[in-house]
Amino acid sequence: MRQEHLATSGWHQTLVELQEGKVDQLFIARNEEKEGVQCTQCSFFLVQRDGACPYCGGSLKDGVDLVESAVRMASGQDVRLAFIAPDIMNEVDGVGALLKFP
Repeated sequence: MRQEHLATSGWHQTLVELQEGKVDQLFIARNEEKEGVQCTQCSFFLVQRDGACPYCGGSLKDGVDLVESAVRMASGQDVRLAFIAPDIMNEVDGVGALLKFP
């Protein structure tokens, strides 16, 4: 049986889709390191600090390990996770996902 998937790549959009529960499979480059921020009110993870949280207006905490956070979110949502050779993931900023909804 063939399945069709929508896909996303790059840290910003992949984090958004993961936090919205739309990810079926998550791919992260082995040895990937990525820091970002997390809202202290709604707990949303973001790649960049742009003042306040764009979702709730809350303050942002710096220095959050986005790789660890993404792996934990994926685990909590039963998302399949694969660590891929870094050279393959370079073009997509080290992270990407197949989404549940075609």
